Amino acid sequence: MKEIFPEDTRGRCDRLEQELEKRFGPGEPVRFFRAPGRVDLMGSHTDYNLGLILAGAVDREIVAAARLRPDGQLNFYSQNLDQEVRTRLPQLRPEPAHGWANYPKGVIHELNKLGFPLTGLDLAVHGTIPVGGNLSSSAALEAVTARAVLDLLKESLAAWETIHLCRRAETDFVGLPCGILDQFTVIMGRPDTALFLDCRSLEYERFPFPADQAALVVINSGVGRELVASEYAGRVAECQKAAEHFRRYRPRVQSLRDVTEADLEAIGPLMPETLFRRARHVVTENRRVREAAAALSRADMAALGRIMEAGFQSSRDDYQISIPELDRLHGIASSLPGVLGTRIAGAGWGGCLISLLQPEVLDNFMKKVVSLYRDKTGRQASAMAVRLGGGPEEIRAEASS
Repeated sequence: MKEIFPEDTRGRCDRLEQELEKRFGPGEPVRFFRAPGRVDLMGSHTDYNLGLILAGAVDREIVAAARLRPDGQLNFYSQNLDQEVRTRLPQLRPEPAHGWANYPKGVIHELNKLGFPLTGLDLAVHGTIPVGGNLSSSAALEAVTARAVLDLLKESLAAWETIHLCRRAETDFVGLPCGILDQFTVIMGRPDTALFLDCRSLEYERFPFPADQAALVVINSGVGRELVASEYAGRVAECQKAAEHFRRYRPRVQSLRDVTEADLEAIGPLMPETLFRRARHVVTENRRVREAAAALSRADMAALGRIMEAGFQSSRDDYQISIPELDRLHGIASSLPGVLGTRIAGAGWGGCLISLLQPEVLDNFMKKVVSLYRDKTGRQASAMAVRLGGGPEEIRAEASS
């Protein structure tokens, strides 16, 4: 449990509590929780292909004020959106009009299926994770809801059970066919630590991230991800079709994880060009994840940067998840001094890039990348330095008093 939190978090908790009581009336004592966003250092669209990822939780978060209710009512409030959603436990189902609130609803639905005795909930949230920025505000919302409900009920789940529960909330309830990357990273995060995960075996390893040798900057292009849901589902389907094609010639292939680079060379000419390119990205990206983990293990940040650059090119050319604004932003970032590498953060089709750079150029980089992008595109980007951070936890409000 977090003993002391910064003044800004204290203020956020106070405001959330005030909003919760103003909107939903008096009730049980309010408790506070947090869960982080995440960055994927390497491993673009490999998770749902049972491949490899290298990622970390970040020090941007969703903070929640929560309390139990006895009347079966579920009340949600987002301070960022200034939006309320009200429903009841017997009426839990995804509603397009409920938008962001479908994620905590999905978590509660999954907890209900497991038999946890929730009788009602008030939940007010505020986030510092850019919405639509591909830093997984959705997984953070799922994780903070799971932690809040379980702690309020004085119940617990093992970390892996919580990861799978939150993923089901997104895939089965919300309806987005995501892999396990986001929920795993958000829940298993540790400060200044990257996580290497085999999405098939679920074996993982932690690697220290030398924050004194390299900085991470998330650059938000200012372009939303309107296409992400439909395009994401399309890529999942294409990968499944590509795996089926390989299976005709290599019966051992169950997913693209099982395809080797030798298989690509031998069978690629026999398959549709689009499916081949999707497969080539996934197969080579798995190799890049291994190479990135090896580079991190020896603190070779220059090598990690070069691998990130190769990943961007494959994501742009073979997987086609970039857009012109991201390409332009990548070109600007890559041209600035001290930049070791830049890649697309998250699913793509808008949102953010993540840059690895020498710490001494951090301030100059953040100013220049925003101003140059504005000059060249007329769009307003934003840049924020992030550090790899810890997973979900309760915030103990009285510790700062």
